Amino acid sequence: MSRTHLEVKLATLAAEARIIKRKELKAKKWKRRAQDEARKERAANAFWSLRNHRLDVVRPEARAAHLALAFIRGVPYRNVEAFAYDPPNFKKIWHNVVKFAPENKIKLDDFYAWLDELNLSGHNSRHEFSYDYSWNRGWQGNPSNGAKKDL
Repeated sequence: MSRTHLEVKLATLAAEARIIKRKELKAKKWKRRAQDEARKERAANAFWSLRNHRLDVVRPEARAAHLALAFIRGVPYRNVEAFAYDPPNFKKIWHNVVKFAPENKIKLDDFYAWLDELNLSGHNSRHEFSYDYSWNRGWQGNPSNGAKKDL
C-alpha cells in the first residue's frame, strides 16, 4: 500500500467521526422528545454507544494514523503533537507505518529516534519519563505517580 492509502484512511476516519457526532446529536434530540421511558432509554443507549465508539475506537485510530503519516513524511513528532496527556499507541503507529510506508522508509531505529521526541504533560527530561519500546512490557510512565500503561 502507499501513503495515499493512509491519507484516504485518515479522511475516512475524520468523516466517520463527523457522522457519529451528528448521530449523537440526533439521539440527544430523540431523548428530549421521547414521551415514554422506554424510548428515552433507547435514545440514551444509542447516544452513549455512539459516543463511546467515537472516543474509544475512532479517535485513537485516527491519532495513530495521523502520527504514522507524520513519521512517513519525516515531520518531527514535536511538530505534530506539541503536548499530550497520554502516550500514543506505539503498536498502532508502527502497524500503520509498516502497512503504508514504502519499503525503504521502514526502519525501527528511525521510529525509536522519532518517538524520543515524545513530550507528555510538558515533561521533557529523560529521568522523569522512561520509554520501554519492547512491545511486550509496555510504556513506563512517570515513576512519581506510579503510572504504567500497557500497550
